Amino acid sequence: MGSQGERNADVIRTVFARVSAGEYDDAAELCAEDIEFDTPFASEDRAIHVVGRGPVRDVLNRVGSTFDGFVFEVDTTYPGVDGETIVVEYHSRGTVKRNGKAYANRYVGIFRVREGAVVLWREYYNPEVLTSAMA
Repeated sequence: MGSQGERNADVIRTVFARVSAGEYDDAAELCAEDIEFDTPFASEDRAIHVVGRGPVRDVLNRVGSTFDGFVFEVDTTYPGVDGETIVVEYHSRGTVKRNGKAYANRYVGIFRVREGAVVLWREYYNPEVLTSAMA
């Protein structure tokens, strides 16, 4: 059996695989009831801070309504010493549905996984890349 850090990384990879497959409700099922999702570096009009599985499900479904072929892929993981925290470098790609523009961005996420469920998803990305794709 792998380390806790490896198990946490597997949970994040599974969430991302479900998002990439358009299975947003199933991705949300890997989140705790009281998950906190936050995008602190997003532009003011796109900043998200929600608490709860339902609101996170809504955010993920909004991704699906905004992009075609949206994919998240993990590049590197850095497990924390507390057994819950994991820092993940990842990237995305997809196409904005309403204008056909390509979207690709890089992210750093701070996640906490407790008992196999994501309890924190704090995502840092370049907001200018998103703004440009949406324009």
